[in-house]
Amino acid sequence: VSPTLAAPLAELAGAGRIWWQEAGYHALQAPVGSSRWAFVAAATNDVAVNAQVMRDAADAGVLANDASDPSG
Repeated sequence: VSPTLAAPLAELAGAGRIWWQEAGYHALQAPVGSSRWAFVAAATNDVAVNAQVMRDAADAGVLANDASDPSG
């Protein structure tokens, strides 16, 4: 989930190798065609959004990584 993608990620999304939803983060929701997330990467340039993603992932029991936190 992101309003934009860098070119290498856009290429992967276009090829169907990654799932991308063009939007800002609102809440952790199941991706289209899947029952739950396997892994979530909180990798925005907003520390507060990354923290919310991590809280939502923890609440959902989903493995996650916060790219803005050196401890992961």
